[in-house]
Amino acid sequence: MEPVAVGEDGIRPERRAVTLGISDVTGVGGLVRPGNFVDILGTFNFGRPTSVQGGTMQYADERTEIRTLMQNVFVVAVNQEHRRERAVPRRPVLPEELPEEPEAREVITVNTVTVLVAPAQVQELILAQEIGQLTLALRSNLDAGQVVDLGVLDPFGLLKVPIPVKPRSRPAWREMRGPSIF
Repeated sequence: MEPVAVGEDGIRPERRAVTLGISDVTGVGGLVRPGNFVDILGTFNFGRPTSVQGGTMQYADERTEIRTLMQNVFVVAVNQEHRRERAVPRRPVLPEELPEEPEAREVITVNTVTVLVAPAQVQELILAQEIGQLTLALRSNLDAGQVVDLGVLDPFGLLKVPIPVKPRSRPAWREMRGPSIF
């Protein structure tokens, strides 16, 4: 397992902290905490530009691929919360320990995760975030291994079909936060 890269004097010289923008969906539903280790996956759309019709670029040979970009990456901060030691598994909260009023529960919205990587990996993550969508996969605190060469996963490999899969349109949904007046 990679030793913790944050000490009393800050970040080790061979590591860089880089912050990734995430959502509840791409950030494991807000379960990632400082001190955890994650894998970082990227989803990318490919295609050859062919023409412009009605102001929209048309592409041939379109496909979507998912690639595991990095494994066993140390999370140093979530939003502005950070700490210098490894995460310790927490015991589950019992129902009787929950506040009686639902409004009294603290809701944490995760918008950013800061990870420690090698200097060359900083550029890779920034570019990957600009051209695709990054997703975190939370690792067990007991899992120190790395999966060897996962390869690329595309719809053909996932469904084992020889013809292109027509992607479904993304659902139109709206996220609302804060008090609602209904």
